[in-house]
Amino acid sequence: MNFADFIDLGLRKQNTRTCGLDDVVLNEFSFFYVGFHQPVQSATQSKGNRDRSLEMEIWHDLANIYTTLSQWRDAEVCLSKSQAIHPFSASRFHSTGLLHESRGLHQEALKSFRKALDIDPNHVASLISTACVLMQLGGQSSSIARGLLTDALRLDRTNPSAWYNLGLLYKADAGTSAWEAAECFEAAAILEESSPIEPFR
Repeated sequence: MNFADFIDLGLRKQNTRTCGLDDVVLNEFSFFYVGFHQPVQSATQSKGNRDRSLEMEIWHDLANIYTTLSQWRDAEVCLSKSQAIHPFSASRFHSTGLLHESRGLHQEALKSFRKALDIDPNHVASLISTACVLMQLGGQSSSIARGLLTDALRLDRTNPSAWYNLGLLYKADAGTSAWEAAECFEAAAILEESSPIEPFR
């Protein structure tokens, strides 16, 4: 049955009822239509998705606050609440990585940040956090960290954390001038002053 046939069937059904298409025909019509067009969510569904997304981000924010306070158990509870909403969230894996990092579990933190980037290769926060952990590990990781921070700035030129950490890399690198580091620190300071307390969503 093609699209026109469904229209015709719906009209015939409508003529036999006073309340429009019957439920079965409406369901069949919707199924057929979705097969040829992008699915259209109702206003209620769209609002519900936005609410769940906002709830998930609130759990992540709370987890990050508890992490900074070294209240790790509370942070884990928040992350489990987020996982129940959406198990494959780049933001949640990033917050999990921050929790591991605060505990000194650098390798576990890198694994979590990598999972976040597997989900969203352009997740700026995870690019920066990965670079920060690599900078702590030192050795040959500095060049990788610089590449990650450069990628982060390519995606978000106004990120003060990316500029600040890139400045730290330049400062520690004997092969670069102090002027390059100073430029990065200056950009970070200016952007930090103008950035909102809570990022816009």
